[in-house]
Amino acid sequence: MAELRHIGKDAPRMGARDIVTGRAKYAQDLRRPRMLYAKVLRSPYAYAKILDIDVSRALELPGVEAVLTYKNAPDWGIGMPTNHKKMLSDTVHFVGDAAALIAAQTEDIAEEARDLIEVTYEPMKPILSIEEALAEDAPQLYPEIPGNISPAKPFADQHMAFNSVYLGDVKKGFEEADVVVENVSVLDNAQNPLPPESPGVIAEWEGEYLTVRGSMSSSGLCKMMNAPCMKIPISNMRVIPAYVGGSYGSKHFSSQGLIILYASALAKATSRPVGLFYDREEHFTVQTGRMNSIGHYKIGMKKDGTVTAIQGDWTGESGACHGEQYLIVGVGLISQPILAQSKNVDITGRCVVTNRMCSGAFRGYGYLENGVHISNALYKALEKIDMDPYTYFCKNRLKVDDEFFHAYMCSGIHKCAGPDPLALLQAGAEAFHWEEKWKGYGAPTSEEGNKIRAVGMGLCGQTDTGENAAQENVQLNFDGGVVVYCAATEFGPGTRDVVRKIAAEELNVQLEMVQVTPSDSISVPYDWGSTGSRSTYAMGSSVLMAAKSAKAQLLQKASHILQCPPEALETRDGLITIQGHPEACIPWIAAIGFNQCITGVGEFPGAYNVAIHQAQYIEIEVDKETGKITVVEQICSTDCGRVVNPTALKGQLDGYFPGIDLALREETVWDDEGRILTANMIDYKTRTWNDMPKHQNVVLETPPKADVPFGAFGGGEPSLAPGIPAITLALYNATGVWFNNYPVTPNVILDALKAKKS
Repeated sequence: MAELRHIGKDAPRMGARDIVTGRAKYAQDLRRPRMLYAKVLRSPYAYAKILDIDVSRALELPGVEAVLTYKNAPDWGIGMPTNHKKMLSDTVHFVGDAAALIAAQTEDIAEEARDLIEVTYEPMKPILSIEEALAEDAPQLYPEIPGNISPAKPFADQHMAFNSVYLGDVKKGFEEADVVVENVSVLDNAQNPLPPESPGVIAEWEGEYLTVRGSMSSSGLCKMMNAPCMKIPISNMRVIPAYVGGSYGSKHFSSQGLIILYASALAKATSRPVGLFYDREEHFTVQTGRMNSIGHYKIGMKKDGTVTAIQGDWTGESGACHGEQYLIVGVGLISQPILAQSKNVDITGRCVVTNRMCSGAFRGYGYLENGVHISNALYKALEKIDMDPYTYFCKNRLKVDDEFFHAYMCSGIHKCAGPDPLALLQAGAEAFHWEEKWKGYGAPTSEEGNKIRAVGMGLCGQTDTGENAAQENVQLNFDGGVVVYCAATEFGPGTRDVVRKIAAEELNVQLEMVQVTPSDSISVPYDWGSTGSRSTYAMGSSVLMAAKSAKAQLLQKASHILQCPPEALETRDGLITIQGHPEACIPWIAAIGFNQCITGVGEFPGAYNVAIHQAQYIEIEVDKETGKITVVEQICSTDCGRVVNPTALKGQLDGYFPGIDLALREETVWDDEGRILTANMIDYKTRTWNDMPKHQNVVLETPPKADVPFGAFGGGEPSLAPGIPAITLALYNATGVWFNNYPVTPNVILDALKAKKS
């Protein structure tokens, strides 16, 4: 692979000095002239009717500027395809749902006013699980969602649904199988993404135009999803992201928009800017959780590992509002061809509404959940034919030019444009010494006293790295400077540095000569945003096209001056030279003109053909006396085409551990009334850096068949997903028990060992 000037080399990160010196402005740091502060009065009940609400004492408090309830609030709502979840309603739908909104001159006054509001509730029986939502006698939470099963079309004018894959003849496929297995697995913890920064926004109206500032990672998507909720044209909404203190998917448009609607309604009522900043408890209890789901899968397999048929029923929990959950299902369905290719497929996903907080985007968007469900059934089938998963995945991988069905955005049948995952499977297995450690299904690697060691592996992937169209512009200034107009927001993974390097590489200029605009939605071309692992492939391709267009214009202008064809010219660091004759050169200003610029426009149509694969190999130790599970070693093997930012990629891959902790320790505990009991960083058991196991990243760089920018297409996001299947298999090999509900905590281990013994 040819060495490039900037791609693949570490460089000082844009904004890094501001972050480490405290000058970076996050949402909580923002202030506007005459800004008011908002607080939300939240329901103590999961499902209740508001019989009466008295705000008179709150309005009498000096410094209170507005109090909104369902009686005087705008008729705004969220949800897809209809805005069924009203911003304020006479019915509350989860613990923490808004009963009233307060705007005051200080946060203290707003909090005091909140305590003065008196609400009389009539509690009703809540729905707190998927099973309860589907019961025949279940209350119907919304008239727009009959049977509590959300419509399968997220967009009303959509001609297809995102929730199903039908190929071939599954009945015939099962008849041809040598073994058939069924399995039910459950992810029901509502794990919170927990970025370090709690959400915050400031809303400000100027006539009919709304400006929102705050912790949003995707300015374009934020506009598209929220403006219709407020019944204003998308063009009338401006989004200015601040520095984002981590997103993990949960801030791409701020939790189905509720926080934005709250602040915007109060800003409209007061004709002043209004800031609303959640505290940590609100972050835990009302922002978003991961989509809980139940997967019932049936797999038919021949003795050589060929999957003859796969049938699935996958149900996800939307929580109190159905919004993007079918998008999550659509993306999640792409895990099937990566894990279990078959000519006969019948998988249906569905989403139900309940009286728990909204679910939403989280790293591993859908394919983590569905990958767990498929893998749990797959491993049981492989046990029956006595084929280890590494051998199976090597034989049945998604290869270049293999066809697969992609349900997301109804995009249909695609051909895989690589790269082939065989090399990363082999490299990971070699680094882990898989063949030495694997002893068979239900067989530990070693046993000494009460300590049992065993190994497992998992594979995951996604094929939406180029999802949705992207538009970016690149401007060449007469002084040799470059400006990239791009909607990329900085929220952790270094996306802005990626597009900067792509532009600098194509234009052959010093990295310091390239600026990337803030992702202010009014000053950059519309783009879906930094979400879904699409930044490097989709946004990067658009930036590369724009840079090439600007460069072509520059060389065309210079060709008249240097009297040679444009193809004989090259550019470096603000100069244009004749190839092979560096002494014959002119500065950009000679071609562009004083005080002028050249603008290149890039437009990428979107693609669903390049798969990110990641394999994880894990060794665990189980203590039979205490039930404690220790991760001894973990190997992460991935192929990203070409590394753009080495250190940033390492940071992404080192973030694998929440995946294994979804299997082992991270749990949101609810009581019978729908309240979260672990809404703090003490009771919610996240792993600290002191608990990190031995870990190694194996990173390959195999250019895909697809035309991606300098061979790069991303690689960081999937690192959460393979951990749960790998842990599940390792636990089975250590204990002889298949675990299908998560997390598997020490008490679960002890109960299983006791039951097995008896």
